[in-house]
Amino acid sequence: MRALVGLWRGLFYRTYIARYLELHPAVTQEEVRAWMIPVAADRLNEHIAGEEESLLHMIRSYLPCSSLLESRTVPLWLTSPGQGEWP
Repeated sequence: MRALVGLWRGLFYRTYIARYLELHPAVTQEEVRAWMIPVAADRLNEHIAGEEESLLHMIRSYLPCSSLLESRTVPLWLTSPGQGEWP
């Protein structure tokens, strides 16, 4: 069931973005992508049950250093004092 919801969510997202870009020709796909991390981070702050993992996955996929986050080892310069590890 979860896989089916994931497929539906992906289809909805792609359809929504495609239609949005059709209706707003001045907006580029790059501009939409630039807002994905801030919007997903804001949604994380809402603490919606069952959404956290998919939002974290979305954030990781859009980050330029996503390979560091997939290993769950974050360089010290990306963390607050006392958190993280050296890769």
